[in-house]
Amino acid sequence: MNQMFCSLDFAKSYAQNLIENKRNGYSKYIPAPKIIWKPMGRYFAGRALSGPNEIWLNTNYLTSESWKEFLDKTPLHELAHLITHYCYGEKGHGKVWKKVCVELGIEPVRCHHYKNPADVTGTIVKKMYSAHCKCKHWNLSSIRYNRIIKEGYTYTCPLCKNLIELDIKDVKNEK
Repeated sequence: MNQMFCSLDFAKSYAQNLIENKRNGYSKYIPAPKIIWKPMGRYFAGRALSGPNEIWLNTNYLTSESWKEFLDKTPLHELAHLITHYCYGEKGHGKVWKKVCVELGIEPVRCHHYKNPADVTGTIVKKMYSAHCKCKHWNLSSIRYNRIIKEGYTYTCPLCKNLIELDIKDVKNEK
């Protein structure tokens, strides 16, 4: 049976070794990132900050059934962001980031599907808003929703290149 949690000491050592081993080929281009462990709710597994050259990893996932998968994938996912920034001057989950992920030996996927941590207190439940373009349905965060409604932002589908439009029922309910 799988162990249901991982100690922070083990996680720190494991992630540090994993990042250093995979960074080896890029070490002349990217300084060793500082790894910061902190609780980040249940939505973010990790985060890469290129300015301070930091990788943040969510300690909450050490209490998840998926802790091993989290440790195998998330540090390298975030390292790929830093490599993409330092070596290619790009951000996000684009083609270059995907190529770097493959070079690091991980699948280039944007979102994780780890099991939720056992107990996360103070987690904010995000309201999602329904939207669509010509090719698919979208669930937008309240941040994007508010940017559209209050600030006039527009978002374009990366697949069909059409405008992503809010579904009318959500707009009416909010006003």
